[in-house]
Amino acid sequence: MSAAAVVSPRPGRGAALCLELMRWALGFYILFFPLGISFREIGAVGAMTGLVGYYVLDWRGSSLRRFPLRWVLAAFFALLIFKGLHSICPAASWYALSHNSYKGPFLLLAGLEVVRRPGDLRFLAWAFVIMTLYTGLDGIYQWCTGFDFFFSMPWSGRVNAMWETGRIGNLMALTVPVTLALPALLPARWPLAARLAVAAVLAFPGLFLLVGAQARSGWFGFLLAMGALAWAHLGARRAVLAPLLVMVALGGLALAFPRLMSADALLGSPRFIIWDVALDVWRHWPILGAGVGCFEAGYGALGIQFDLGIFGEPVPHPHNIYAQFLAETGIVGTAILLALLLGNLVWAGRRMRARILAARGAGCELSGHDATGACLWAAQAGYLLTAFSAHDFYRTWWLGMSMLVTGLALGAALARWRDGDGA
Repeated sequence: MSAAAVVSPRPGRGAALCLELMRWALGFYILFFPLGISFREIGAVGAMTGLVGYYVLDWRGSSLRRFPLRWVLAAFFALLIFKGLHSICPAASWYALSHNSYKGPFLLLAGLEVVRRPGDLRFLAWAFVIMTLYTGLDGIYQWCTGFDFFFSMPWSGRVNAMWETGRIGNLMALTVPVTLALPALLPARWPLAARLAVAAVLAFPGLFLLVGAQARSGWFGFLLAMGALAWAHLGARRAVLAPLLVMVALGGLALAFPRLMSADALLGSPRFIIWDVALDVWRHWPILGAGVGCFEAGYGALGIQFDLGIFGEPVPHPHNIYAQFLAETGIVGTAILLALLLGNLVWAGRRMRARILAARGAGCELSGHDATGACLWAAQAGYLLTAFSAHDFYRTWWLGMSMLVTGLALGAALARWRDGDGA
């Protein structure tokens, strides 16, 4: 769908080249993401280079300058710097921040800036689709043969494809939602039935890996993403169907995986013990926390020890980013985190839903770029739930992809498409 002219003028040649560098770097980052750290490093460095160059050359035309929540984003960056310095273990804080600077939160800014034309979103959407497809196919290959195709990674009881553990399911929870934009991304001249059939075939491998990886946090996040996407498409009167669809899917998972989804398995998780320790650390440093990356140093300073018979090794993080921010940045830092995550989600969600309903009201099919934006927003919503029980916030691969998905969703919501932009 088209809209009024963009507020900012077209960037100059140098700034346009920086945007193009970001576009290709982020496409590279997404496309080769599962295959190793080196590919992610190359993509992140390229995106960061383009981002810095663009801000130097065309700050006045930047999306960040027009972004209404930029002050919350600035407060979040300031929090990380402050709690990196104000820390009970500066070495741990420096490690967390230095390993995630250009590969983590700054990817949110790159995603925000790179979305200028409908073609930018389409290009990156296809990168997501291809990456999810070949990763899912690798998971199917591993399930059939016992080893994955790329690195001969053995099947571990979970379908983990080329990764060592089932945490790849949490990656699929972030990327599979984007494949749901496929019916709008495929050629409009195709009959709808043909587009739906092709979309189902292309999306199935990623969904197979998501389920087969048996990462419950990823399951819950994906289901919330699907509920959020249904809410955005259904409108106010039928929005009640969204939680009903999620409950039906949860029931299906409980039937298929009773060992993982039973009440005993869910309520008896050792992560409740870790969360309780995180609250102990927070109670000792309630206002500002122990410092970035200092959960382990914090409970160590309190003389708390985990039962090695249960956990096998020291626990470096709480497996819950909200408990982690309470322990490491206190109530102040957690408030800033929630303002950032929930503020971004609500702001982008309202704008994307308005576009969807406007297209429906006009009797039009949702465009490929707006469908992609809505799916990215839904993946962003799912991340907020996966984050409740999954990884360390500073787990580089997870932080990088989640920040990029968030940035692209915000860029899609902020963009004002104009007639004649490339498709």
